[in-house]
This record gives sequence, C-alpha cells and structure tokens, in this order.
Amino acid sequence: MVGQQDRRHLAHEPFLDGLVGEYSVWSNTPLRPQDVPAAVARAHHEAITGAGPAIVVVPMDDWDQPATPERGAAPLAVHRAAPAVTTVIDEVAELVDAARNPVIGAGAGAGNDSEPAWTALVDLAERLGTPVWQEPFGARAGFPQDHPAFAGHLPPGRAGVRDVLSRHDALLVVSAPVLRQYPWEPGDLLPDGIRVVQITQYPEEAHSSVADLALIADPTQVCRALTAKVTSPLARSAQPAGPRTNRPLPQGRASR
Repeated sequence: MVGQQDRRHLAHEPFLDGLVGEYSVWSNTPLRPQDVPAAVARAHHEAITGAGPAIVVVPMDDWDQPATPERGAAPLAVHRAAPAVTTVIDEVAELVDAARNPVIGAGAGAGNDSEPAWTALVDLAERLGTPVWQEPFGARAGFPQDHPAFAGHLPPGRAGVRDVLSRHDALLVVSAPVLRQYPWEPGDLLPDGIRVVQITQYPEEAHSSVADLALIADPTQVCRALTAKVTSPLARSAQPAGPRTNRPLPQGRASR
C-alpha cells in the first residue's frame, strides 16, 4: 500500500502518481475512500493469483473520510484448485448442505456454448432441487430457460436482489460476477444471513465479488463433482434449522 497526493490534486497529475511503476500484477486507486478496505483485501487475492506484488494507492485525504458498513468488492476467501482436490469440493459441498433453502445464480459462462456445461449445471440444480436465476446482465443464457427450475433474471438493483434472495440462506453463483448492478441503491447487495459461494473460471470475477468463498476452477467439472457430493432436498429438510446470522465483513482472510 502506497500513499498518494490529496484527491483534489489528482486531476493535475501530481508527482507521486507515477511512482507505482509497471512491475505489479495489479494496481488500484480506489474510486472512493470507502473502497479502500476492500481494495486492500482484493490486492491480497490478486497478489497470490498473479504471483507478484499488488499495489493499492491511497490518497492522503482518504484517511479522514468515514467508513461504510457495506460489504466491499472482495471475497472473504479464494480457492485456486483443480476439482480433483477433494478438500476444496468438500468445503463447498458442506456449505451448500448446511443450507436449508439454497439457490443458484447462473452466468453467461455457465453455458459455455457447450452441451456438457449446461448438462452439468442442470444436473446440479436437479440434485439440489433449487431454483436457478440468471445473472442480471449477461451476453448469453447461463441456464436453459425452458427448464422447470429456471426462475427468471435477477433484478438489476440491490433492493430487488435482497427481496428475491431473502427466502434463501445460501447462494451458489456459477460463472457470473456477484452481482452486476445498474442503478445505485443504498444498502448491502445481499440480505443478511445468506452465505455466498462463487465458482468461476475468471479470477477477476472472483477477486471483485462479495462471496464468502470463491473457487477459481472449471465450472463444468466443479458442478459435476458437487452433484456427486451434495445431499438431496429431502435430506436437507431433515436437518434442524439454524439461526440466521449477519454476514461478516471482510477481514482480509488468507487465500488458499
């Protein structure tokens, strides 16, 4: 983390602006002072994924600004592993199995223009007995929209997303950001008490998400592995209901 001139100087290209250099795998000057904590957490993930230094540039007047209680754009934990590493898949399966009412969010990459990719996600949705929502903005369909599990497109605003997901306690996002939004609306992106798992082949999607656990891997292979491990809706309904708790704020947990 390096310092920078006061934001009110930045338009004039102050002398500190070029000191970062070009050797970093990722560098970022947060757009708002409130984005600094999440930028530091994301830099940790970027440094490990890119195997090099990641830099956050913080203008000196940012430290005088108030913080925000909202989750920032950085996951709590990131796994980078092949699906054959059973401990990673087991952790994802345990989180999903612990939920009483999980839901799936599918992105454009889930279809991947291939029948095996769609089949793997369809099999997982049928195994879990969950509805599947399409991400708010995507270039392609991530799930067959004539399937009985297809629930529609997630709203483009935070209030609508919180309302749709308020009945669920776990969100499994496959090949999509968590979550693209269009209009700015106050409040957290997700309802309290929901746990978020993200599976994506794109590191940039994982690094900027609000997932509790992000897995950078082939979504098709992960969906197949999860289908073989997760329990059926009948088995989940027999579990005792646990209390819903507030989702923790990111604390820069170590990536794996």
